[in-house]
Amino acid sequence: METIYHWNDFVDGEFQINSDPDIEVLSLDKDFQVNELLYPLYSFFLRNYSHFKLPPSIYSKLRLLLREFNLEAFQNELIIFGLALQSKFKDSFAIEEDAVLAEFNTEAKDMEKLLKVLKKYIFTKNNLNLPKISFTPFNSKTISIDNGLLVNDILKSLCIQFELNASNFEQRSEELLMLTKKVIPSKFDEKVKVDYIKALFEFTQRNLEINESNSLKLIGVFFNLFQIPLNKKNPEILIFEDLQDCINDVDVKALKHYISRPPSLYK
Repeated sequence: METIYHWNDFVDGEFQINSDPDIEVLSLDKDFQVNELLYPLYSFFLRNYSHFKLPPSIYSKLRLLLREFNLEAFQNELIIFGLALQSKFKDSFAIEEDAVLAEFNTEAKDMEKLLKVLKKYIFTKNNLNLPKISFTPFNSKTISIDNGLLVNDILKSLCIQFELNASNFEQRSEELLMLTKKVIPSKFDEKVKVDYIKALFEFTQRNLEINESNSLKLIGVFFNLFQIPLNKKNPEILIFEDLQDCINDVDVKALKHYISRPPSLYK
């Protein structure tokens, strides 16, 4: 089935689908060698879309950019990477915390409580003299499990599920708590930027004889072309007619912070 990704423009602080009927629908060209640094960030796009729309003006400027930095051989993959970036950032932009997201906020605290119970269970010497377990299923009356054998089976099953035992308890507990570390919903879009900037920076450093400053200039123009605002205080997307003006307009110092000192994203 033909699934088309429709190009979005960032206008007046929000994403708007470009409805220009003259924009041609193009097929995703997957004839390239996958790069291990970029692929994890665009693999979802390959699964979800077979075609895409890309304004001719953006495509033309992108080709000039890739030629300027000797990346023409990677054009097909970088187009998909850029479209995936726009799609992911657009879906993550200006998300507000709702009741579902708020539910995740209690996960870490409840995991700590559960680990305390499992720690006592694992290191107890008498697994038959165990405290009862209580449930309140679906807002109904509380049910207690008093039988030691059943309580033992329940706690043992939880230990197996979380891969916990006496020899690995401390290390595995830390790993489980790290898994409950959540990105702040209002920072979802910043997380996307951090991930894609770091991947593209590492990609350019490995594949080009290029200094750090020029890598960041390339990234800055690339993000602008794919309508990703890098300055939250002034999110306007400016694409100049002349490519060199686009390159000179990149705030390298601000962009470097995404590599060296990324914003705080987690609760």
